[in-house]
Amino acid sequence: MGAKWQRLRQWWGLHAGARFFVTLAVISLVPVVALGTVMATQYRSELRSRGVAQGRLQAALISRLITDNLLEQVTLKSGVNVVERTRLDRLADTQVDSGIITRFRLRGPDLRIVYSSDGSGLRFGPAVGDSTELTGQSASDVLTALQGQPIASIVKTSASGQKAEVIEAFAPMYNVRTHQLIGVLQAELPYAPIAAQMNAGLHQLYLALGSGLLILYLVLATLVWWFTRELARTAARFEHQALHDALTDLPNKALFADRISQTATLVERGGGIHLGPGRRGGGAAVVLFNLDKFRDINEAIGQVNGDVVLTTVAERLRNTVRAVDTVAGLGGDLYGLILAGVEKQDQIEAAAARINRAVEEDIVLEDFDVPVRVTGSMGVVFMPKNGTNAEVLLSRADVALNVAKTSHSKLVCYDDEQNNYSPDRLAMIGQLRAAVDNDELRLHYQPKVSQPDGRVICVEALVRWQHPQRGLLSPDQFVPLAEQTGLIDDLTRWVLTTALRQLTLWRRVMPELSVAVNISERSLNHLDLPQMVFDALNETGADAASLVLEINEAALVSDPERAGVVMEHLSGAGVRLSLDDFGEGFTSLSQLSGLPLNELKIDRIFVQDMLNGPNDSAIVRSVVELGHNLNLQVIAEGVETAEILAGLNELGVNAAQGYFFTPPLPATEIMDWIGANTPSNQPPQ
Repeated sequence: MGAKWQRLRQWWGLHAGARFFVTLAVISLVPVVALGTVMATQYRSELRSRGVAQGRLQAALISRLITDNLLEQVTLKSGVNVVERTRLDRLADTQVDSGIITRFRLRGPDLRIVYSSDGSGLRFGPAVGDSTELTGQSASDVLTALQGQPIASIVKTSASGQKAEVIEAFAPMYNVRTHQLIGVLQAELPYAPIAAQMNAGLHQLYLALGSGLLILYLVLATLVWWFTRELARTAARFEHQALHDALTDLPNKALFADRISQTATLVERGGGIHLGPGRRGGGAAVVLFNLDKFRDINEAIGQVNGDVVLTTVAERLRNTVRAVDTVAGLGGDLYGLILAGVEKQDQIEAAAARINRAVEEDIVLEDFDVPVRVTGSMGVVFMPKNGTNAEVLLSRADVALNVAKTSHSKLVCYDDEQNNYSPDRLAMIGQLRAAVDNDELRLHYQPKVSQPDGRVICVEALVRWQHPQRGLLSPDQFVPLAEQTGLIDDLTRWVLTTALRQLTLWRRVMPELSVAVNISERSLNHLDLPQMVFDALNETGADAASLVLEINEAALVSDPERAGVVMEHLSGAGVRLSLDDFGEGFTSLSQLSGLPLNELKIDRIFVQDMLNGPNDSAIVRSVVELGHNLNLQVIAEGVETAEILAGLNELGVNAAQGYFFTPPLPATEIMDWIGANTPSNQPPQ
């Protein structure tokens, strides 16, 4: 019984339509029952009233018949004589046999029974009675009749030992000649025919109500079924819309996060993810895939065609992955993927290669003769390696994607070192804010050595952080953090001021010496950078021409127009500008010729590999020739051997920098090194 009840409860919980129907049925039953009750009560009351009225009328007719035809005496005080009794008996037989009445009595003006059709109520013989037998309602009714008003009511009697309802009627009797009240007729009429008629009518009423209720239920059931089906369809449609991207019809971010949670649950249980017949995988990869420079593409081809590109990419992603995988549309040109069973670097690289091949195929648009080709970048996290919480995994995948976009890589797998919002990084943010005030920052300097004479013409200022617990930290351990949290401006301002203040001291013995400071991409795109530089120059009293600002080639890509405005402002004030890490391939020759540059620094990768083959040497030679043709000084960084330095001199570089000369040194040591390594024929001034 318990199991059946439990199954019934489960069925009830799952069938909203049944619950809705039962609720409506119960609600509709209440007014129907109430209506039936009211109608039945009114019908019963009406029939009873009709019976009472019929009793009054019948009593009045019998009373008139008796007084007009059957009585000879003027009064009933002395009872009835034999002739009158015989007539009355004959009338009683006729009326009783016909079923009109069951019995009747004649009462005198003193209410004594003087005649009874069945002999009841007579104590002293058939001629004169001596009993009233009046109680309750009957006593009240007979008094009303004595006042000249016929009256009737329904009472219960015990005739022949059986209880039954009858209509008891009282009618006044008048002498036909004198019209004086001579007595009262008491008649009992059968109520059974009226009750039978009433029951039949009630039966018809109940049958009609029941049939109507059944029809109502059938209509309700049909309506509930139809509405439930429509509601289910509407709810399913709304749910689909709420959980899917409107453009691509792919699962949206909410459903994607839920799918990640479901996959994580399977991974945590240890049973693995079902990949097919007899195949299971222990983990999965969560991938964020973002199209490269889609905003530019969208502006070029228009929003309508841009939507075609997005839907085409969505379809290609869907066709590339397996049935057990998930592809989601996370808004705009961002897609999400869950790749079941992909747990290692080589697996994700193979999957990424398939995805890229599919996505990068030409997309033919109706309005364009030239097909469109798009590429994308991926940020990847692995579960359970990088976590099992959907929010954490998405956040870390986003970190990896940002690294991929910044580094122009097609695929980057998450590493804790990339996450600027890990607990360690968050702690470092607070510590870095206080590092300036606590005098924890240090500047080390690496010389740029003129070639071929070997003179030191400039020193590059490189910031270090003397962390209280972690020791001396190199720039790559905290500068990216400063760039992404807004601390880079404070850091740049400190480096500029400190380096220029130190330079003013050194120029007392080396008037031609200059100092180089690196400017980040974020700082270069701030229109207030020139004012920051001018403030530092004014504060330290340094000459603008003695300051070299080194700008990474990649910094010119994000907003070249704004960067150009900033560089023109700085160059116009006499500050020298150097393009750092040249050769990474971001700057076009036309763009390069339009920049107010003073020098080019060849990227260390080309310098270190220049002796490995003719191609690398040719690249360095081309950069040197390009720089000289643009009237720029060419500096090679990353020089680590005498052989590389000799090769650079053959190519005609203007200066060199690297560990072959010295690693970056503190301010207290760099001048000693310069003094010890200045050519004998070129003493410090």
